[in-house]
Amino acid sequence: MDTAGEFGTEPDGKVWLFESGVQYQASNRLQLLAEGTLFEAQRPDVGERASGLGDTELTLSWLAAGARGALPSVVLGAKVKLPTATHDEIGSGKADYSALLILGRESGELELSVETEFATFGQVGDERLKEQFLYTINAEYGLNDYFSVYGELFGNSAPTASESRTDAARIGLEVDIPVSERVAPYVSLEIDTESVGTVRAGVEWTW
Repeated sequence: MDTAGEFGTEPDGKVWLFESGVQYQASNRLQLLAEGTLFEAQRPDVGERASGLGDTELTLSWLAAGARGALPSVVLGAKVKLPTATHDEIGSGKADYSALLILGRESGELELSVETEFATFGQVGDERLKEQFLYTINAEYGLNDYFSVYGELFGNSAPTASESRTDAARIGLEVDIPVSERVAPYVSLEIDTESVGTVRAGVEWTW
């Protein structure tokens, strides 16, 4: 279980989030992840402010193949976003569906992963969103038992006919403060190439 608060600054405003997620490992290969935004507050510099409950995501993942030699692990997944948001500026009011493919590899303190997602969003208001391809390439390196650094490349195909695809990168630092085998608080700081800065503080619980 992961519970965290997050504060983000964007070129056109600020965002506050409080999120929680629960992961259940049904077997060595099968996992179910439930994630929800319990509170979100959008504070744009100009325009309507919004706050309330956010959407909920359910993800079922299957380890199709473990890492072997030079070959990465392969995870297949399916995700659904449930429209639980209480404000139109926070959620679309529509369910979204995604198929996932995740490749992962570890080498010492270095963890590498490539996540691809094919998502269908349906229609939001008068505008129908296109099916999208999303990707995230992640590298994380553990400096010691407490500090790790990471970098990500991420992007998506054009969401509508009038918009173009987006690609960006972010770097971050995470500080882990293990209290026990079951409780591990953490704090992370990150910034990306779209001038979005984020501070996140949370606790990971393990049973």
